[in-house]
Amino acid sequence: MLEIDFELTKEKHVLWDQVVDELDSADPLYLNIKEGKLIDHISVHHDQPMREEGHLVETLFKRSGALAVLTETPMLDQRMLLSKEPILIAEDSGYDEKRNAREVMEAQDLLNAAGRAGQRWS
Repeated sequence: MLEIDFELTKEKHVLWDQVVDELDSADPLYLNIKEGKLIDHISVHHDQPMREEGHLVETLFKRSGALAVLTETPMLDQRMLLSKEPILIAEDSGYDEKRNAREVMEAQDLLNAAGRAGQRWS
C-alpha cells in the first residue's frame, strides 16, 4: 500500500480524538492515522459511523492528497455526492434484512449512483 504523510488539521485532529475517546481505541476505525497524520489513501464509509467519524472520512475524501479511495456500503449511495472520478460500482445488489437475502438494485438506483460521480460538495 502506498503510504502518505498527510497532516490532519487541528479541527480534524479534534474529530479523530473524539471518536477514539468514545470507542476507547482506534482499532475498530477504518482510517489509518498515526501521530496526527493520515498514512494511507484508503478508507471505508459505512452506514453507521459516529457522526464525527463520518464527517472526518467525508472531508478527508474531499481533500487533495488525503483519501483517494473510499468504499461505501449500498446504504450510502443515495446520501453521498462523490467528489472524485471514476466511480466503480462493484455489484448491483445489496442485502435486504427483512427478506434475509440479497436484492438486485433497481436500474434508477444504479444510474443515480453513477450520475453522482464527479459531483462536488458545496
